[in-house]
Amino acid sequence: MEGQEINSHDKAFAIIPKVGGILSIIGCVLILRDVFLKVKKHKTIPLTAKIMTLITVANLFIAFWENFLSTWMVPKDSGAFMASGNVRTCNLQAFISVLMYMIVETAYTMLSALYYITVVRRDWTTQRTRSLTVVFSFLGLPIIIGLSTAVPLLAAHQYNFDGLYSCNIAAYPLHCWHNNVPCTRAPNASYIRGWLYIYVLACFAFIIIFLSVLMYNVKKQEAELAKQSSCDYLQGIRGQGGLSNPIVGSCWRYLTVFFIPNLALMIWGVIDISGINLSDTILAGDLLTICT
Repeated sequence: MEGQEINSHDKAFAIIPKVGGILSIIGCVLILRDVFLKVKKHKTIPLTAKIMTLITVANLFIAFWENFLSTWMVPKDSGAFMASGNVRTCNLQAFISVLMYMIVETAYTMLSALYYITVVRRDWTTQRTRSLTVVFSFLGLPIIIGLSTAVPLLAAHQYNFDGLYSCNIAAYPLHCWHNNVPCTRAPNASYIRGWLYIYVLACFAFIIIFLSVLMYNVKKQEAELAKQSSCDYLQGIRGQGGLSNPIVGSCWRYLTVFFIPNLALMIWGVIDISGINLSDTILAGDLLTICT
């Protein structure tokens, strides 16, 4: 991109994520403040809340390092708008982004699995979820998966400016694969990104499966209770349908909370896996601006 004129789309890519990053930082800080106050008052923090805290911390890192800093971390010679960094800052930004994204996607999946287990498996008491083994399994696995992904990619020099607003898994020079130019770094970056996008889609699929089975079991339990009792209250619940149960409502909210933030990532993943290069068209710039 060096030597090219910076257009309005490039400026939008650099500025818009900063606004979204600031809003995300504020939201994450408020959530963490609530957790801190509970800890300060010596209140018991359930495992589900601990997983959500891990997700919030990861989102806070993403909001600051990737979205707010955006092109400030990109090497100056990249030609990106407001680029002020170097190779080291680029590697740092991409490393944190990949690490935190993997933690978030895995933690969301683990949380849905925990929610399913604690509701369907009645032998899973609150006391059992406090054991060190269970806590490490649900909190440690996302971190282990994140590190096992981000560290090898850093060692393999897979982190470069991705042409949008930050450094990520990308080949260098930019678009070398599409322009039939030899890639001096990360020639297989597009394939690696493709596998990571597939991982995100797989996490979403697992979440849908866990919560769907959970809702099925809740509905089944409702039906069995309604058959065993002639209580007007239970008959009323049965007549209102599944949405009357707070667990079913929580499942739908959980799916929404996971799906909306990942919508742009999924759309871009499908485009990237398909090998479509949209950066040379005005329509592409408009689409990416909306997704950003």
